[in-house]
Amino acid sequence: MMRALGILIGIAAGSTVLSVLAELASMIGSQSSPFYFSGATLSKRASALRGVNLGGWLVLEPYITPSLFYAFMYDAPPVIDERSLCARLGAFRAREVLDHFRERWVTESTFRDIRDAGLNVVRVPFGFWVFGDVPGFCEGVPSIEHLDRAVDYADRYGLQLVLDLHSAPPTQNGMDHSGTSTRMAGDMHRPPLAQQLGRRPFDGAAWLRDENVAVVHSVLQRIGARYGSRRSVVRVGMINEPMLMNRDWCGRNCPIDIAALVRFYEHAWAVLQRVLPERVRPVLDIGLGGNARVWRAARLPVSLRNGLIDIHVYQAWNFDGMRVPQVTHLRNVGCQTAATIDEVNGATSLRVVVGEWSLARTECIMWLNGVGFTPTRPATCSRVRCPQEYGQLREGVAVPGGPDADGLCPVGLLPEQGAPPGPFAPNEFYSLLADFSMASAEGSVGASGWLFWNFRNEVGDPRWSFFDARARGWFPANLSVGAYLPRAPDCAVGDVLGLTISTLDSVSEIFMRIALICAALASIFCCVVRPKAIRSAQKSLMLG
Repeated sequence: MMRALGILIGIAAGSTVLSVLAELASMIGSQSSPFYFSGATLSKRASALRGVNLGGWLVLEPYITPSLFYAFMYDAPPVIDERSLCARLGAFRAREVLDHFRERWVTESTFRDIRDAGLNVVRVPFGFWVFGDVPGFCEGVPSIEHLDRAVDYADRYGLQLVLDLHSAPPTQNGMDHSGTSTRMAGDMHRPPLAQQLGRRPFDGAAWLRDENVAVVHSVLQRIGARYGSRRSVVRVGMINEPMLMNRDWCGRNCPIDIAALVRFYEHAWAVLQRVLPERVRPVLDIGLGGNARVWRAARLPVSLRNGLIDIHVYQAWNFDGMRVPQVTHLRNVGCQTAATIDEVNGATSLRVVVGEWSLARTECIMWLNGVGFTPTRPATCSRVRCPQEYGQLREGVAVPGGPDADGLCPVGLLPEQGAPPGPFAPNEFYSLLADFSMASAEGSVGASGWLFWNFRNEVGDPRWSFFDARARGWFPANLSVGAYLPRAPDCAVGDVLGLTISTLDSVSEIFMRIALICAALASIFCCVVRPKAIRSAQKSLMLG
């Protein structure tokens, strides 16, 4: 009640309408609300996938390991992806640098820790240049021996592996996690420096040309033949996040439709079937711009009907995510994701895996959108000392998107500095967010489970690091399917604000909240509508 009175005082004192409404929204619901702690149960499906991604390891991503790129930030153009890193260093030095990094970034203890956390699956992204013999792309810089280690460790610790081809030549989406970062039509937020990064225009159709598909088929065939007999290898992803009919990104060079993508999957899987045992199944990425409506028009061949369809669920690109009320974030991950899974399963008849998701609410972490890119939306960020594990930072010069001149790197708002508005303390909010995300990814009939992105990152942002999040208590110590059942929302309860009247504390509080809403609306009228009307009337009188 005191908090409610505070809001009324704030209205009287002239607080901004948006801040009042955000505060109101954060009040709706309490820790005893059935929306937050429902009686909803999940079947303890022994086959549910619970795992992590080894991102940024065999396919570099600057935001995951920024110190690999420090030495080249001030060059013109700077190094922005794995392709440009190999080109700048040359084959001999690039192999030396990347082998040193890869031997340290993922070790046997990584797999042991994943096993000990109760997880059962690891997704390993790799590039089409993994054998180091593709002309013009990191030629002479193989990473296959590191993938060998991953398979050995997975066998040793009883973990399943999803081997995911993360890229196709020249690029299937124009992003750095494809190995090549390009210039896209929708990148209007790019600062002046990023316009000089040497990014080439993105051609959305190039990766499906015959000569590029041949490279993909070759690497998939070799991977299948190399690992098909290994017991840990249970699924193979044939491409990651292909750009699918997203005009904002590739303008007129975006002719890829669902029929072309399904045809690619059919032919790629036919190549793999020749060398893989029947127990290994395909993974089909839904595509950037893909959804249930698009896939409903697809005609899946019989050969793909035992596959998984992979969707990636991120909330980091929400508008002003740290000001959005907690109830909205929780409902998005707990209810909307579950609805999306049901829709995709209904459209394709394929089981759905959430192959990537994180706990990030903003784009704050440095270089999330690429070297030299700033967040596309307003964000409340923190700053931490930049990591320097694989390269030294030259302080005194600021780079758009970070690092700052004082050697600090932007990350998501530190939990001790706050969380989105709502009834929960930061650690409890993120713990609920993790639970609801897990529950939505494994609770419905068509769901198969999830793989968190990522296992870790250099700056230690727990929203993008499973191990850092677990250390904070956001994930339980033991995530084994039989040992832990995540809390789940009852999505049938609640109105657009997340709750029904039955969840409020008392009748008097109902009237108090109605009064607060009326007061907020009155504030809008008094502070915005009425002054505007008066000014218009005054202007009319002056003109008259």
